[in-house]
Amino acid sequence: EGAHDHVFARALLEEGLRSPAETAALRIWPCGRAQTVLELRRAAGHLLILQFDSTDLIRFLRRTYTAAAHYEAGLTGPVREAPRAVEGAGAEAAGRPEAGGQPTVPPGSSGSPVSTRSRSSA
Repeated sequence: EGAHDHVFARALLEEGLRSPAETAALRIWPCGRAQTVLELRRAAGHLLILQFDSTDLIRFLRRTYTAAAHYEAGLTGPVREAPRAVEGAGAEAAGRPEAGGQPTVPPGSSGSPVSTRSRSSA
């Protein structure tokens, strides 16, 4: 019934790219080499399971870290990501967990929360 907010640290999403991670309301784990599964739970027993490309999650993390750093620096105007060429080459630079890489994000930002909004049809 209606919308529900889920708030959790981005560090949990990063961890879930490499190995299973969870809180009381969220579980996330890698599924094969290119997919990630996210399970959102509510106390009432409702469940929402999402499966998506890990590269989309990595892109989301990069963008949110960039936006947070932009905001914390007091900058105004559009937020722009660093060009991929600057990040390096190969699987590790791309942040693909199957190659041991991690999302390329600013250091010290992993505690920032992520908010999702889900709608239940019940």
